Amino acid sequence: MAENHHSARFGPVPSFVMKRLAGPLLLFVIVCGAYWKITLAGAEYTWLDSPDLANQVLPWLQYEASEIHHGNIPLWDPYEWAGQSLIGQAQPGITNPISWPFLLMPLDSKGQLRLFPINAFFLTIHYLAALFCYFLCRDLGRSVMASVFGGSAFALGGWVGQTDWPQMISGGVWAPLVFLFFFRTLRGDRPIRNAGLSGAMLGFAVLSGHHQIPIFIALAVGGCWIYYLVAGNWIDRQRWGAIAAFGVMAGMVGAIQILPASDYGHQALRWVGANNPVKWNDVVPYRALEALSMLPAGVIGLVSRSMTAGTEVYLGWAVLLMALAGIAAAWRELPVKMLAIVAMAGLICAFGGQTVFHGILYALIPNVDKARRIEFAVFLLGFGAAALSSYGVDLFLEAGAWFRRLAIITVACAGCLYLTATWFLMQTTLPKTNDFNLISFAGVVALLIAAVLAAWNSGRLRHPAIPITALALLELGSSVGYVYQRRDRPGSLLTQLSADPELAAWLRKAPPPVRIQLDDQQIQYNFGDWYGIDVFGSYLASLSLNVDSVRGFDWARNLLGINYWVGRKPQRDDQTEVFSAPHGMNVYRNKDPFPPVWTVHKVTHIDPAAMGQAFDRGGAYLRDEAFFTGEMPPPVQSCSGDTVRVLRREANSYDIDARMQCRGVVIAGDEDDDGWRAWVDGSSTPVYQAYGIARAVVVPAGHHLVEMRFRPASVVEGAILSSIGFVVMLGLFFL
Repeated sequence: MAENHHSARFGPVPSFVMKRLAGPLLLFVIVCGAYWKITLAGAEYTWLDSPDLANQVLPWLQYEASEIHHGNIPLWDPYEWAGQSLIGQAQPGITNPISWPFLLMPLDSKGQLRLFPINAFFLTIHYLAALFCYFLCRDLGRSVMASVFGGSAFALGGWVGQTDWPQMISGGVWAPLVFLFFFRTLRGDRPIRNAGLSGAMLGFAVLSGHHQIPIFIALAVGGCWIYYLVAGNWIDRQRWGAIAAFGVMAGMVGAIQILPASDYGHQALRWVGANNPVKWNDVVPYRALEALSMLPAGVIGLVSRSMTAGTEVYLGWAVLLMALAGIAAAWRELPVKMLAIVAMAGLICAFGGQTVFHGILYALIPNVDKARRIEFAVFLLGFGAAALSSYGVDLFLEAGAWFRRLAIITVACAGCLYLTATWFLMQTTLPKTNDFNLISFAGVVALLIAAVLAAWNSGRLRHPAIPITALALLELGSSVGYVYQRRDRPGSLLTQLSADPELAAWLRKAPPPVRIQLDDQQIQYNFGDWYGIDVFGSYLASLSLNVDSVRGFDWARNLLGINYWVGRKPQRDDQTEVFSAPHGMNVYRNKDPFPPVWTVHKVTHIDPAAMGQAFDRGGAYLRDEAFFTGEMPPPVQSCSGDTVRVLRREANSYDIDARMQCRGVVIAGDEDDDGWRAWVDGSSTPVYQAYGIARAVVVPAGHHLVEMRFRPASVVEGAILSSIGFVVMLGLFFL
């Protein structure tokens, strides 16, 4: 009765709503089914069991979630290298809007991330990739089923389907929307509005955290904008206005990540695979990029994932043939030409040093060198092919008889070749690896595709989109999650994250302050972020210049308050064992660590090249006198008897209670950054950099509250610009 009353009250769902929801709902089912290992198999499999994900990305997410649950937006990470800018590093992805709902989900009883929100985050990224590509295909006039095919191909195939770095994939999912609004501009549909929305989508790609894929998207759409300008009246003010709207919106929406990353980049070194790390203004040597290029043989991986290491390009026969059919049938349509060129340009660019084209881009366009993994340009191939494949599903019969016959013969011959190759390989004495099964499986699917195409070509299939979509999913399903590991496998990298609870518990209960250095050959994951314990060290792609300049000096490490070494044996002879964990890791107390805060009443200026000699003078000198390599503080007075203590230390704040006998310098033994600001009793005061690394503030005589806040101008300005950009984007969207 209740159900009847409910139906009578609200009525049935309108048919047009169901038609609009059918495609997105079907895509949801497809994505969840394709990733069945993490949706339907409980906790048996994981996508996180790889060095970067287990050692770096998961601890970052843990730290971000922990701070958010404590009411903080973590711009600064105090648990890495005596402090590093989290938002400035960009890769932790704290500005990625896709991750926010999952970071807000409840933690477990120990304050650790649960498996469900991490898996849900990963699935959501892929579903958005499918959904946004579906929207693009629909906007280009494709049918619902053809758009489902294209969306599935983008989310499950190519680079997106084979890549597990969430901050990288998050940048790629916005590409379909960038081009959706660009194509609307191209066809004259409210050009300024849609150009602005296209730029906003590129801005969201930048917010993902990693710069790699947004650079490739920007290059691709930038080339399309050049065509838009020169193909018509290039002095047309509306065309220039559209380009300006695109650029302004991209910069404004992405500003909250772009500006802090640039700010941090000017203060940091980045490891790029060259002989030496590079600074912001250094061009990444081409040999470092060339080493990460895709080999030409990798194109075999388009249809045969078992025959080449280039699995990032894998699309399968169904997607590839539908994309080619779309090109053959709809080449006269400008979006088809552009998508085909974008796809081919991505493939050629991925070859890097194997061709002249990427080298020309590297030499002429600023910041292309920052996209170090050239092979990831195949992202554009997967994107272009996915969108084009929706044309093929709708227009296969219009592709020309010659093309249809060639497609059927090619895929049939490929299927026979795979099966024949498998039979011959099985007769050899070679180890019967799983690759043999993959080759034979590919052969069977290829023959099925040939049969469907033959029936389609003859008109015997009433709804050909359904079987070709099913076969595409069968092909891609053999690749999606193929490398996922069982969580209980011996040697799992994830097990290390639960291997040190006794060690972490002891360090948490030790008298504060605690800052450790550990043997990173024994504990390779970011222990500090995972457990919320200060570690002088961590697994990063970049490091601030001031930390790098002092980390080799023993007294610099003492000055930063490193009071424990964690390893299987002591690092130095003067270390004393204070705790032994069950699995062999021990804690050794260091001699003469500095307190977290102290005062000095004597300051000197030295040349940066003389820092080593200054540190070698030892602790008594460093405790009594602060040297500065940059801006000097104003004169101080000589006295003794000060008392200082830390009142509060959080992600972005550091409060100190200071009782000064006369004017002196209060020093916090944490890493300095241009973004730190200070107040003494509510009055703003400059922050100076003592000893080439530590934060220092001049405090007058008396009892004072010293407040330090990580509040970079780049973050404030970026937040304002991004907020304005977001509001403008909403206005453009709903107008």
